[in-house]
Amino acid sequence: MEIRSYNEFKKTFKSLFKKYHPDNQETGDAKEFIRYRDAYLKAIEMGALKDLPQDILTITTTQAFTGTTLDYNNVGIIIPSGFYKSSQTIVINDSNGKPQTIRIEIVPSEPSESFTYKGKNMDMLITKTIHVNPLEAMIGGTKIIDVLGEKVTVEYQPNALFKRPVYELKGKGFWKRVEKARGDVIVKFFIDMIDLTKEDRKVLEGISKKYGK
Repeated sequence: MEIRSYNEFKKTFKSLFKKYHPDNQETGDAKEFIRYRDAYLKAIEMGALKDLPQDILTITTTQAFTGTTLDYNNVGIIIPSGFYKSSQTIVINDSNGKPQTIRIEIVPSEPSESFTYKGKNMDMLITKTIHVNPLEAMIGGTKIIDVLGEKVTVEYQPNALFKRPVYELKGKGFWKRVEKARGDVIVKFFIDMIDLTKEDRKVLEGISKKYGK
């Protein structure tokens, strides 16, 4: 069990205590309840929680690039544009003036996006994935993707994806750490198979005969 924040610790054990409490007629288990209670008390006694942040908040790559403001328990946390660290711990005062340690983590903006850190300066490298079917790959065309809040058109020539399914968008990525310039974005095309109907097969067979050698 990996606990990454104090609030997650409390929430996890609260759920376990409720599940295994002897008074729970459906899932109560006295032995399990005692086991988790002892683990809870031991974690506190050993100081295992002292290095944990109070909570973890996530921002997308787009929010890290453009900047944003997070609302945490009615306290605004300003994230400046070009926020770079994949994980950064900050200290804020809550609405009662009590200091809270919060960890900010960057996550991809959408399922088709991933990122890693490359080079000696650990610059962020964003990768976008695009799915096309074999006919689209044969005919060629364009796809519009969202990169850090900007609509970018990616053009691919007929049959090009069969030989080179990876493209680079120069200067469309995240800010570099040292240079005053934006990095590149990698675009990976995936050609997905399609289920053909009888009519589809007849059409394709006709095309195949026309251009077959």
